[in-house]
Amino acid sequence: MSSRKGRSNKRGAKRSLQFNKKEEEAKQENVVDLTFANDDSSPVKKKAKKEIKDFFTSDAVSTPSSRTKQAAVVTPPEKSQSDDGKPTKKRDDDGYVQSYIHKNVSYVREGESELDPTTVKVFELVDEYYVIPKGFENDRKFGPKSGVSFEQRVISCYCNNLLEAKDGKVDICTQCADEGHLRDDCPTLI
Repeated sequence: MSSRKGRSNKRGAKRSLQFNKKEEEAKQENVVDLTFANDDSSPVKKKAKKEIKDFFTSDAVSTPSSRTKQAAVVTPPEKSQSDDGKPTKKRDDDGYVQSYIHKNVSYVREGESELDPTTVKVFELVDEYYVIPKGFENDRKFGPKSGVSFEQRVISCYCNNLLEAKDGKVDICTQCADEGHLRDDCPTLI
């Protein structure tokens, strides 16, 4: 039995990996060579192979040390203009927009949805009398984003008493968009 163990060790020691010259060069350059069984003749495959090689050899790939040396650049929010030429108010947010999540759950950001005039007036009143916190869009404690717009979500937070009043609590009716009473006491519903 001991002689068998000795033979297997000798065989393992004699084996070595044999690379061809092209694979050795690619290994030294840390580039992955994507050849497909001598089928490099088509121009599409040549172009794809060149793009992949250029990507891995260019400065587009950043190393952890180069990422820590780069400074973060934060651009201020742009002021957009409405149809009247008046600048519209953009909120200061934490800068991160969850665009893929917004697309998947059909969430519409501020000013991008078409709302009825009553909802717009209610939103303006809530915005005037209540504080909409920074990071409102990214905070899940203010309710779900699924199928709603920013304005509708703000109104929902007002109805659920999740917003803090600026000066004092003001009653706003979400049915008729008037101040002084709540929806349950609205004369249009009575």
